[in-house]
Amino acid sequence: MQRTSSPPGLADYGLLVLLGLIWGASFTFIKIAVSSVPAVPMTLIRMVVTVVLMIGLLIWLGQRLPAWGRTWWFVALSAFFGNTLPFLLIAWGEEKVDSALAAILMAPSPLAAAVLAHFFTADEKLNRHKVAGIVIGVIGIVVLMGVDTLSRLGANTWHQLAILAAGVCYGANVVVNRGLTGGSAMGNVAAVMFVSMALLAPLGLLPGVWTFTPTTASLTAIVTLAILSTSIGTLIMLAIVRRQGAAFTAQVNFLVPLFGVLIGAVTLAERPTARAIAGLALILAGVALARRGAGVRVAKAARDG
Repeated sequence: MQRTSSPPGLADYGLLVLLGLIWGASFTFIKIAVSSVPAVPMTLIRMVVTVVLMIGLLIWLGQRLPAWGRTWWFVALSAFFGNTLPFLLIAWGEEKVDSALAAILMAPSPLAAAVLAHFFTADEKLNRHKVAGIVIGVIGIVVLMGVDTLSRLGANTWHQLAILAAGVCYGANVVVNRGLTGGSAMGNVAAVMFVSMALLAPLGLLPGVWTFTPTTASLTAIVTLAILSTSIGTLIMLAIVRRQGAAFTAQVNFLVPLFGVLIGAVTLAERPTARAIAGLALILAGVALARRGAGVRVAKAARDG
């Protein structure tokens, strides 16, 4: 997807803030959803609603799913690392973890992407800025969770680690998406959503999965997640990438945890601890330094070219 040549304007930054707000709010919606609907059925319902919307939009736009071939391997990988596994991990994690803390735990995702890109790509190698950023980010995670918490590995710790693992999945998905080059962007997204649902479907056959009593608030939150966070959020992301490219869009990583904390505080009266705020500050500083490392690499390539 080619970006426009014009520099970012007010509309571009407006879309970026809107995307950060939508994705930041998703942690609150998930927390409300899992209050009465367990992680597996919640994620299944979310994906079914999303697929119906995406396929309907694809048909309305007159576009098609990508042709069968190599692209579908990347579709399957993107579905697994970008939706199926992280959606389940975050939902399960938020059964015990506050939405604000979940948003903070997702903040290191770009650092995971930097590490994975070093091993699985030829042009995204680590440099001193990226390594320093990753080290600062890891220190931030330790501050956030606490050495004592990590040493005990109690029930809540496993839920926190699940959310961290979801962030690693999103980092892997950044690398995987480099291979989604065939077909239209909208067609690829619809295909990824469909395969995500297909991968989740067998879990719906497990005994006791549908034994729960959902509240209206939980069902409303799930549908809102599917429409707002997954469907509309993805479309806004595609629009920003088309207008200004992936590097500009990546700045949303700074906004999502900040909005997640703010919305959790306003709507659910969650109050992150001073340690959590300090951990977030260190993680975002690490992400900023790692992004500077990516900028140094691009500038050097331009000079050498």
